[in-house]
Amino acid sequence: MLLTLVLLSGYSLQAQENPSSNNKPCYAQKKICNLKVISNCNELVAFDEITHTYLSKKDFHTPYSGTCASCYRSGALQEQLTIIDGKRDSTGEAFYESGCIQSRQTFIMGKLNGKSVFFYDSTGRKEIEVNHHLDKLNGTYILFENNPTNDTLKLITYKNNAYDGVQKEYYDQNKVMKIVHYKDGVLHGKHQVFSYDGKMESDMNYNNGLKDGAWKFYFPDGKIAHVETWTDNVKDGEFATYNEKGEFLSQEFYKKGIPDGKHILNYANGKPKHITYYEKGEKVEEHEFEELTGAKNTIIERKEKKKKKADAPEPQKATSFDNDLDKLLEEKAPETADKKKKGKN
Repeated sequence: MLLTLVLLSGYSLQAQENPSSNNKPCYAQKKICNLKVISNCNELVAFDEITHTYLSKKDFHTPYSGTCASCYRSGALQEQLTIIDGKRDSTGEAFYESGCIQSRQTFIMGKLNGKSVFFYDSTGRKEIEVNHHLDKLNGTYILFENNPTNDTLKLITYKNNAYDGVQKEYYDQNKVMKIVHYKDGVLHGKHQVFSYDGKMESDMNYNNGLKDGAWKFYFPDGKIAHVETWTDNVKDGEFATYNEKGEFLSQEFYKKGIPDGKHILNYANGKPKHITYYEKGEKVEEHEFEELTGAKNTIIERKEKKKKKADAPEPQKATSFDNDLDKLLEEKAPETADKKKKGKN
């Protein structure tokens, strides 16, 4: 079994706080280990990194139970541990050698639970605030800047160890840099990026981790630089790029991932460079243009569709009038024949 000693100094006994005033800085309120009172973690405990268990050094097998402390060589308290059956089980504080608080965490039978706070040295300002539920990230994670106002740099929301809900990043002075939405660990909803002066740089959208809807990217002055249209990660609509004058540099259209219609590629001055026409994903016409003169060179010429030959007229169907006429002629036919015979006689 692999055992690793807890990183401790040679003097780890119960801490005593020097007489001090609450108005004094944290390094002036340093806690000093009392070598005569408390147990020395370095002498009593080893930590098994495989099972995450504190073991007694008597046999390196029995889970340790009790309270012990670790100290820096200077005599300043580093950390005090409460261990039950080999697992940390209490709310404890750790300190920098300066005497300022380093962290405050709560463990339940070896698992992080509730809010943990980490601090910058010598200032008492928060560096990180994070929430757990039985060792899983659950709730907010906040990263703070080490400045007088302790501004937020990053805010992340977790559920069951996965990103969930809104995530934000900030410039200094709490100016928003980025807003991103997640659901059950995947991108879902708006994904926006802002410049330092608060102007939107990009506005995107996801649906269950897939690109979806209109995506827009902007120039610093707020004009559109680029647009995309997606449906579940498939190109489905207009894709266009503009110059700062608002002129097309390129424009393409798609239907469910298939190129469709007129696709344009222009020179930087907005004049045409390449034009292609698509029908159901197939190129049916293509031209390129010379930049200076605009002369056109046809690469693919559209083929004229052959006209269908006119069908021969169908025989006219007999009408009821025609049928009546035929019957009348048949009835008269014997009479006519008899008259002819009498004439001959």
